[in-house]
Amino acid sequence: MTEENRFHRRITLSWTRAVCDAAREVRANFRSLPPIPILFTQGEDDPVCRAETLAKLLATLPENKVSLRSFPGLRHEPFADRNNTEFLEALAHFLDADAFSSLPRPDTVGDI
Repeated sequence: MTEENRFHRRITLSWTRAVCDAAREVRANFRSLPPIPILFTQGEDDPVCRAETLAKLLATLPENKVSLRSFPGLRHEPFADRNNTEFLEALAHFLDADAFSSLPRPDTVGDI
């Protein structure tokens, strides 16, 4: 995939409505996130959502298991960037250390 193929060439009215509806729903329910580990990722070179915007929004949340990782040189979809090694390492660490640490291990669940 080339760099220029990563951006929408055409944005339709129905796509715009769907994005606006999703944004309204997120805003309405954002403060009631479940108390589970959540990792927000942000490319610092994101032309769509500035890093400061997400950081300010997350700062309004009550104490939770919310983490924010920003990545210099990456854009809106850090997982799809060519230089995504740091992102993938951070995601693997989050999954190993945070996301699944509170779940019961198979040997402690008992018979099914």
